[in-house]
Amino acid sequence: MATLETTMTVPSPTLPDEANTLALPEQEREIEKRKKAITRKVKRNLGHYLYDHSVVANLRKAEASRAIQEAQAEIKKV
Repeated sequence: MATLETTMTVPSPTLPDEANTLALPEQEREIEKRKKAITRKVKRNLGHYLYDHSVVANLRKAEASRAIQEAQAEIKKV
């Protein structure tokens, strides 16, 4: 028995040159907008990280200062 082979051709979605040139500035603006949004988010997260880090550093500094004062008080007692 003979088998029939069928092929299907799907048209490629291409835009005319005029449409491509009009779409590029819009795409570039959208890309720049997204870059700025990502940059803002990264800077904000970095700011939060740096703030949290400074709070922890200050707490550790205060604990160390307290420990030094206690040690000096013990030395004075002896």
